[in-house]
Amino acid sequence: MTMTYGTDEGFNEPGTPGFTNPFQYENLLSPPYRRFAKNRRAGLANATLEWEPTQNDILFAHRNVYTSRFQAPSTRNPRLLAAFHPGGGQSYESSDVPMSIRRATGVILDSTGKAIASPGDLSRGPLGAMSSAAGLVSVNLGTGRSNDIFAQWLTMSDADVTTVTQHVARVTDANNWIGLSRQAATNLRVTRNVAGTPATERDITIPTTTPATGNAFGLRLSGTTAQVFLNGVKLDDWTLNAAAQALTGTLMGVVLPAGTHVYSPISYFEAWSTTPVLGV
Repeated sequence: MTMTYGTDEGFNEPGTPGFTNPFQYENLLSPPYRRFAKNRRAGLANATLEWEPTQNDILFAHRNVYTSRFQAPSTRNPRLLAAFHPGGGQSYESSDVPMSIRRATGVILDSTGKAIASPGDLSRGPLGAMSSAAGLVSVNLGTGRSNDIFAQWLTMSDADVTTVTQHVARVTDANNWIGLSRQAATNLRVTRNVAGTPATERDITIPTTTPATGNAFGLRLSGTTAQVFLNGVKLDDWTLNAAAQALTGTLMGVVLPAGTHVYSPISYFEAWSTTPVLGV
């Protein structure tokens, strides 16, 4: 008997119209998904992950976060606030012929049922989504959800440095947020943007062995403090600048730069409450 990872556990069989496996183009055993799973654990624990998750840990967690059948509050983890799978929602014109879906802002939903807002139409294809315009692609985490959150993103470009996408949280609009971007092979920058004036909040040195892309960036925000995580490692912990502390937006997502890089795939992104829930 042969089991194909990513197409079992109740998903339709490949090669049929209406195929619903949300991960049909993805090898969930590849290193980026391991980094993403490790970073989630580290960010929620507020500490470097000191152990390696098993492949089952990675597969089970990814499906539970990014499969729409877990949208209902009764079935999803109560700490999960949002989770956007950019390449999800693919349909088939006929057997084995994938069809990209182009939708206007607010039509595409994340795995918790929240609407994704974008500056233009979003086109979803294998492994990613692309916006027809530069700007903010976001999801609203809900009332009061600017604090006590862990947000993370999985990069999907040819190279993180080339795209200079901002991975943002505490977002009010495109001019007010705090976010992460990779400025150089060994530099991860935290930027605060207040009233349209970006300023460096933190420059963090990262290992020379950090892959060019396929990295998990994480930002934990708790009151006046912030922590940054990369691939399961806690990199930094500091008291936010007063201007960053004053940000109260409840959106998170990515800011796509103007120019050709707008066509780079949009990252996975997700957000969690850092407030423990009994039994979870």
